[in-house]
Amino acid sequence: MGRIKAKHKLSKKYWAFFLSALLAGSTALPTIHTGRVQADQAAATPAQAAAPQLAAAGGSTPTAIGAVDTQLPLYVDVLKGWRTAGAKDGTQSVTLAGADFSAQSTDAKTSVTSFGGKNNVLQWDSENGWIEYLVQIDQPGLYQLDMNYKSVDMANNPYSGPILMDISVDGNFPYLESRNISFVRHWKDVLPTKTDQFGDQIRPGSTQLDEWIDQPFKDQQGAYASPLTWNLSKGTHTIRMTIARGGIAIDALHLTPPNQVKAYAQVAAAYPKDSGQGQAVTMEAENLTWKDDQAIQMQSDVDPYNTPAATNNIVFNTVGGSSWSKGGRSISWSFDVAADGRYQLGMRALQRFTTNLSSFRSIAVDGKVPFQELLNYRFPYDTGWTGMILSDSNNKPFEFYLTKGHHTLTMTSIYEPFVPLLEQLDTVGAELRSVVADLQALTGGQTDPYRTWNIDKDLPGLTDRLSTIRDQLKTMETMMVQTNGKRDDIAQSFLADQQDIQNLLNNKNDIPFRIDHISTIQSGVDGYLTSLKQSPLQLDKIYIVPANQSFPTMQANWFQEVRSTAMSFFNSFSGRYSLINQNNPKVLNIWMQRGRDYANELQALADQRFTPQTGIKVKVNVIQNSQQIILANAAGNQPDLALGVTSEQPFDLALRGAGLDLSKFPDSKQLFDQYAPGAMLPYFFDHGYYAIPETQSFKVLYYRTDIMKRLGLSVPNTWQDVYDILPTLLQNNMNFYQDPADWSMLVYQNGGELYSKDGMKSGLDSPQGFNGFQQWTDLFNIYGMQQKVPNFFNDFRQGFLPIGVTDFNMYLQLKVAAPELNGEWGMAPIPGMIQPDGSISRWSGASASTADMIMAKSSKIDQSWQFLKWWESSDIQAQFGNDLEQYNGETFRWNTANVSAFVQMPWERSELNVILQQWKWIKELPNVPGSYMTGREMLNAWNRSVVDDKNLKNPRESLETAIMNINQELLRKQEEFHYVDQNGNYSKTLDLPVITQPWTGGDKYVR
Repeated sequence: MGRIKAKHKLSKKYWAFFLSALLAGSTALPTIHTGRVQADQAAATPAQAAAPQLAAAGGSTPTAIGAVDTQLPLYVDVLKGWRTAGAKDGTQSVTLAGADFSAQSTDAKTSVTSFGGKNNVLQWDSENGWIEYLVQIDQPGLYQLDMNYKSVDMANNPYSGPILMDISVDGNFPYLESRNISFVRHWKDVLPTKTDQFGDQIRPGSTQLDEWIDQPFKDQQGAYASPLTWNLSKGTHTIRMTIARGGIAIDALHLTPPNQVKAYAQVAAAYPKDSGQGQAVTMEAENLTWKDDQAIQMQSDVDPYNTPAATNNIVFNTVGGSSWSKGGRSISWSFDVAADGRYQLGMRALQRFTTNLSSFRSIAVDGKVPFQELLNYRFPYDTGWTGMILSDSNNKPFEFYLTKGHHTLTMTSIYEPFVPLLEQLDTVGAELRSVVADLQALTGGQTDPYRTWNIDKDLPGLTDRLSTIRDQLKTMETMMVQTNGKRDDIAQSFLADQQDIQNLLNNKNDIPFRIDHISTIQSGVDGYLTSLKQSPLQLDKIYIVPANQSFPTMQANWFQEVRSTAMSFFNSFSGRYSLINQNNPKVLNIWMQRGRDYANELQALADQRFTPQTGIKVKVNVIQNSQQIILANAAGNQPDLALGVTSEQPFDLALRGAGLDLSKFPDSKQLFDQYAPGAMLPYFFDHGYYAIPETQSFKVLYYRTDIMKRLGLSVPNTWQDVYDILPTLLQNNMNFYQDPADWSMLVYQNGGELYSKDGMKSGLDSPQGFNGFQQWTDLFNIYGMQQKVPNFFNDFRQGFLPIGVTDFNMYLQLKVAAPELNGEWGMAPIPGMIQPDGSISRWSGASASTADMIMAKSSKIDQSWQFLKWWESSDIQAQFGNDLEQYNGETFRWNTANVSAFVQMPWERSELNVILQQWKWIKELPNVPGSYMTGREMLNAWNRSVVDDKNLKNPRESLETAIMNINQELLRKQEEFHYVDQNGNYSKTLDLPVITQPWTGGDKYVR
């Protein structure tokens, strides 16, 4: 059956189920169609389509998300169509007061009030609903929209990212970018920077500027240098603004003709002839006036020409780099010139982040791009710091006419020159995925070396499709070289892909044996969708020099470079970062079981905020595994705190007297109440809690919106719904993913417990425990789920497993490594079991979360508790998570266990709602002496019931064997730790908490 491996033998029960499902329907089951299906914008979402069915089943409809309809055309294509059809720029200007909206939804929390020093403004302080404005157009044409606004801090949701909105006109979204428009905030680094005990500067935090902002409506990805436009006919139009994230105050909306930027030759011809007697201005780029993203950070660089020098210590003497690479991110500087006149603009820049790949910036003076050549100015790749004078294609410097006084310079990262190429990449990637899907359907997922294929007969048109892809790759290669200015690795890859496809065509009847090769080409093509949207640039100084003067030297010579490198090398042996003084009695010694990036960020945050507040110095050290804590404790060299440890570690240490009971602190309950009770279960021991959750993974249902729609399937809400969609999936060579090792979910959802209430025996011998185990094995024995999936992400990406339950890592992979699926996948709460009262139980555990604990032998207990409370507080967790992601990228998304901090991360609102709904059902696995045997024996039982063909056991017999082995090991460990004497009498019991109701602590954050 398609993707089911040869060793996966389906039982007779399964075939009976599958045939009955086929016979039950009066119509044939749907099959996969080739080609890219165009989504119907007006069609219901899978979740909406599922609503009647779910209501009939007695359950509520899950909140599922799928990103916006990516089948909407891109703005660049729509604008081209408008121009081709004869659309002209509009000629009138209309101003709409923010308070003069014409309608709003019932859930939009708005008020007309005084705010931020202005009267009669619209304050919209919720992430709900929409508002509408009416505008009268007398002169039809293209118009741009601008807004004067200010961000609003919302109660119970201190979100600090950009305000996100959907903008429709007369009920329609004309292009994809109108579904995701952002309104930025302005930030400034808190200067001067502070230094640590070694003289190194501590990275400063950012503070939001309290100001009103004028901004045109621009796409959230920052692809275009110019604002978006709308084609408006004569008459009255309705502009609807639907808020997605953030709160906003609106003073006014301005509808104006698009600003047409003239060519440099026209602009320069209008300059006054007198060049003036101006003086050169030099700006340190790191001393910016504002930035519109906290992620843009100052950097320390040892180049000898960078100032201040950073040879001996960390000195933040530059700005940008990889932290200034996302499209649409801006930095602005202020400067004054002494006289009217012509000036030239130059800068010391570093652009060596991606080999031979250019970066682009839109450059504005006093808020406007002065001429066309600066809309998309190229910064070519270079191996080191270089002087860049803004010049034309003939290397003749551009001149800027500046009047005496104050001016601003703003540079915005963009990737507009690559947009046509990105369109081609998306098309080719989609066609390659379609080719792979068709080949999989043809071969049934099997590679039979003895099969002979006649590809022209077996899959007509395939060679023509591959030939078209080859030709498109050739076109893309040419486009890449022209746009980038030189040949780079991406262009070279396009050439190699052409050759690979031609080799396939030369041996066309072998193509079915080389599906993986085509998938590799497709993965490479899709990967460039992310690469080409990155535009990093690092700056040291900016020079504004009168046109009749020369620029200063902007590049170090060979001798200076060698000297600087040598000094940096010898300084690396200074020992300032050694752990020799880690047990300093005056310094809190913290061990963190994470990567160096996490430890560095925590150290910087502690130096910046904790030590100044408390006077307690902190040293954060990295450890590679938890065994180091055990060995250090045995040697009497343990830390004061251990952060990021696995969920089993605190219990093991507490059992041996090495962990500290945090519930003994008088104010512990206030801290514990921040977390779901189910998340605290692993850290319970001897009527106390020995750790606090640090991160919280979560399991949700991921699904491919494109494939589910193509098959006509609804998002399942219950396990019965899963059973109902499986025949269609299997008929189409697909399947549903459920981790074979995740047995606790169904035990919990059936009302079972892992252990007896006293914690001394297995609780799986109850009817509820058996029902959960039976249902778990039935998924594979009867319903045909795959017993082994090497990598769910890869199969999900390829479409073989278009739906399944998995954890937080899947989210990160989809966001970072699968850009081609943007808008084609969604999330929903995991399927649940309908309860007698009609509710749906969605309990989920075993999510590999991490924890923080204090060591019992620490000599600084009170200081450690102060740090732990500070570290686990909402504002610190939020700052740590946001800073970590801003400095290092989306792969570092911090899944903090503190829900009030979690909601402050840059989640899309629809994603966040799903996670919060599932969060209430978290129920981690408790720990008891010998609890490791439970997981081991449950997998053994599953193997006996599902995999072992020769000695297959029925589920009841297999589970009984597992329970017997579990109880034997629990008793052995209880005797070891003196819970039971030699006569079998209990001296004490564990008395585990029992959790039967979902947590409601996160409900207030659901929008």
